[in-house]
Amino acid sequence: MRFRVFRAFSRLFSRKRDIVNYLSVADGIDFQLRDGTVTPGFRWPDVTRIETYKIDLMVYDEVALRFSTSTGRYEILEGHAAFQDCFAELEQQFGLSPEWYFQVMEQAFETNHRVLYQKAGVGSN
Repeated sequence: MRFRVFRAFSRLFSRKRDIVNYLSVADGIDFQLRDGTVTPGFRWPDVTRIETYKIDLMVYDEVALRFSTSTGRYEILEGHAAFQDCFAELEQQFGLSPEWYFQVMEQAFETNHRVLYQKAGVGSN
């Protein structure tokens, strides 16, 4: 049941519905499609905004990272392969301490939306 709910939310929050997973690569994130193929996704220099928030799934919360680029917005959830890899990349690429995760986890079943990064000179998406 939990997996089905997660997959439903994953599809709902993916900008491109064919994306079923996100994979961390050296210079960004690639997309794994429903048919199993992997395609180039977005690259770290293309990110204009990073947000984090929790999704209330009634029994537990799912933490999400939303990356905005000029080509779209992509939500990486805790269950995606790239989520854990994002900690190191966010620190290295954007100077973000892993503390963001603990701050968003505070207060169970609250959204706790936060903007972690906004590229200078670029408006919010």
